[in-house]
Amino acid sequence: MRPKVKYFVNRERELELLSLMITRGDKILIKGRRGIGKSVLALKVLEEVEGQGFKGVYINCSTVTRGSDLLRQMAEELCLKDVDVGRLDNKTALENFFREVSERGVNVIVLDEFTNLFRTLGRKREFGNVTNFAAVLRGCIMDCGAAVIATSSSLAEIRKIIRKARILARTFDFILNLGPLDFNNSLGLISLMEREYGWKIPDDVKDRIVILADFVPFYVECLTKAYALYGDLDEALRMEFTEGTLAEYFFSLYEDLNPTERLVIYNLAIGRKKYEDLESTIGESDLPQMLSDLIERDLISKVFISRKNVFYVAKDRTFASWVLFTTTPQMAKDIELFKRVSTIGFEALVRETLGALGKQIRVKDALGRELVLGPFKYVGMGKSRYGQIDVLAIDFEGRTLLGECYFGTDVPKRKIEQLEKHLDEYPHSRLVIFHKGGVSSEAAEILKEKRIYLVDLKVLGNIRKNTPLHPF
Repeated sequence: MRPKVKYFVNRERELELLSLMITRGDKILIKGRRGIGKSVLALKVLEEVEGQGFKGVYINCSTVTRGSDLLRQMAEELCLKDVDVGRLDNKTALENFFREVSERGVNVIVLDEFTNLFRTLGRKREFGNVTNFAAVLRGCIMDCGAAVIATSSSLAEIRKIIRKARILARTFDFILNLGPLDFNNSLGLISLMEREYGWKIPDDVKDRIVILADFVPFYVECLTKAYALYGDLDEALRMEFTEGTLAEYFFSLYEDLNPTERLVIYNLAIGRKKYEDLESTIGESDLPQMLSDLIERDLISKVFISRKNVFYVAKDRTFASWVLFTTTPQMAKDIELFKRVSTIGFEALVRETLGALGKQIRVKDALGRELVLGPFKYVGMGKSRYGQIDVLAIDFEGRTLLGECYFGTDVPKRKIEQLEKHLDEYPHSRLVIFHKGGVSSEAAEILKEKRIYLVDLKVLGNIRKNTPLHPF
């Protein structure tokens, strides 16, 4: 049965473009890691064009184990009883599927998670190998008159398939790489859930859910439902990481990684690392290949500053934090410690943003003052005799930035005073307060007088445009 689209936010431009391409009979690939919203977008496009009189067929390729499954799903979609789904060999069934959709006037086919076909049908004896299967599948797609939308979460697998069968790369007229939502639209997703279920979630909790979920729609949904059940965000996070939907999903993702890849994710779960650091910690000869594979899987990013300064960061911060949570017992017992040292949470988001700068940039802080940032040779937490420093960043010329994080509106005086105290041990440092947004005129005057910069979420979002990380 075709899934229903429950929540659709911030994909209107993509929807408009894909709808137009379908009318031209184009072949489209939507890629992106799981939970980003590929299936939702494909289903929404299908809804839109069917409302305009087009005939569509949705195929869940994750449930296809033999060629006849394609015919069976098509028959169910179109409510047909005269489709032969009998004892056909896999190649004949595949060819019959595309011939049937053409003969029955189907205008658009959605092949959801289509790379699954290569893992199942591609290994059948009728095709011999994946290369032959790719050639047959491409021929079927190109010969049929329908538009085709294929989706895939297995980015690394797509590239491996294309290396074996380069002809597949010429199949698609357009490739759309789908990323996470921005901050406001992530909040909009929670608002849609509130209206559907009749919930009332405090605004500050919504903000934190979005940050913890790293703006990924599926993660946002899971944490929102868990919060509605437990009424406490820390408990919701703990339960999702141990027993919930996210735990099941992350475990399956973790199982797909080899031991070296798991070690890389674990090391990046507490912040960015230089290649040399990973090499000395992990010590595997195949490390470069593993890093390359993780980049292709969209799990990590590479920050290149110079030939001698190459860093890696976790791109899926929530998954990386789960790895740390589940493999470090003391973290699971102390949720505050876990959030402080892991890659999730507002403080981690700030450190990640600064650490991903590959060049020097100039931005305006929330009070309109120019601030020069990056690139940094060190970004992390720090300590002084006055306590923890949320952000300690040192650039390649030895200049230091000290940051205090406050995920709220208006900056309290205690945060300003706390930040100033650290100057005793880190003199001549630039002082920055990172916060959600909004500041009173009184606090603004104090910050100007003390020459403390104020960076809010909007400014952080602008900074991230100069990094390989997704903007928010």
